[in-house]
Amino acid sequence: RLGPIELLVNNAAVGAERDGAIDDQPPEALAATLALNLTVPFALAQLAARDMRAAGRGRIVMVSSISGLRGHARSIGYTTSKHALNGLVRATAQDIGAFGATCNAVCPAWVRTGMAEDSAAREARRDGTTVEAVWARRDALYARRQALLPGEIAEVIAFLASDAASGVNGQTIAIDAGGQS
Repeated sequence: RLGPIELLVNNAAVGAERDGAIDDQPPEALAATLALNLTVPFALAQLAARDMRAAGRGRIVMVSSISGLRGHARSIGYTTSKHALNGLVRATAQDIGAFGATCNAVCPAWVRTGMAEDSAAREARRDGTTVEAVWARRDALYARRQALLPGEIAEVIAFLASDAASGVNGQTIAIDAGGQS
C-alpha cells in the first residue's frame, strides 16, 4: 500500500515465558516460539527481499538477542529460536547482498522493555523476591552496572539501516555494554 519495502526491522518476538529446561520443555511450546521468533521474520524478510531485488537496494535488521549468541538455562525455545534467527540473517545476507541489500542482526542483552519487565515480574514471583531485586541482579551483569535502554538499541539499528552501513552485511552485533549475561 505504501510502496516497495526498502527497510525492514523485524522486532516481534515472544520471550522465554513458555520455556523450561530441556527435560521439561513441551514440544508445542517450542513450536509456538519458533513460529513467532523465526517463521514470521522469515516470511517478512522474504517479502522485503523481493522488493529490494527490484529496487537494487535495501536493509533488513533482525532484532535477535544475546541468547542467540550464548545459551541460557530454562530458555530452550527462546535460545534456539534466536540462534536460528542469526542463521537466517547470515543466509539472507548472502542472498540479498548480490543486489545491494544487507541483512544484519542486533543481539541485545537485558533491555528495559515491557517484555523484560514481564520477565522480571515472573522471575521475582518464582524466586520469592521483588522486581527491583531482579533488576539489581541483572544490572550487576554489566560493567556500568545498568541494563540497556531501548534508545541504545535503536541507535545501532538506525546505523545498520543507513547508507553508512553499506559494507556491513551478515553480522550479528552484540549490544551488551560489556555484560556477562
